[in-house]
Amino acid sequence: MRILDRRRVEQYCGPTTIYHIVSEILPWVLFLGTVVALAAGWSKIPDMVPMNTDFQGNVTDWGGKRNLIWLCAVDFGMILLLWIVGYFPRSWHHGLRIRSLGRTLRVGDSGVNYRLTRDLLCDLRISVSVLFSALLLITAFYHPVPAKHMFSWGIWVLIGVPLLRYLLRHIFK
Repeated sequence: MRILDRRRVEQYCGPTTIYHIVSEILPWVLFLGTVVALAAGWSKIPDMVPMNTDFQGNVTDWGGKRNLIWLCAVDFGMILLLWIVGYFPRSWHHGLRIRSLGRTLRVGDSGVNYRLTRDLLCDLRISVSVLFSALLLITAFYHPVPAKHMFSWGIWVLIGVPLLRYLLRHIFK
């Protein structure tokens, strides 16, 4: 069986939509765009870039610009991991098995759960790629005003929106 067998995923999760395809392609486009932007502007990036901030967006730690390469590697790894996990729906949710009086009952193993989990993975792929691209570019080409807003509330929005969307869809399914 091939790893990238979309029919196997559709068997558990329902048909593939444009949104699912976009969520597979967009993170790679953002990653490549970020890498190209960093490579093109590498000589303009200062030798010391911000590596840590507090919740108000004030820089608390600085590091060398070579740390951006490690951040790119982490971004690549996260996108790859979320992309691969998307092709193994049986590993997402096995339902709850209850043994009683010699019988096994499965609860919660339905197509709705697989569809919701697939949508959560799609949202996370997009959010993680936007988050890492924004962090890499803001860190590399640091300017205090937009960085302050991104580090103080932008990160929480990018992380919270997919989770909130998932919870709302799960409640109103």
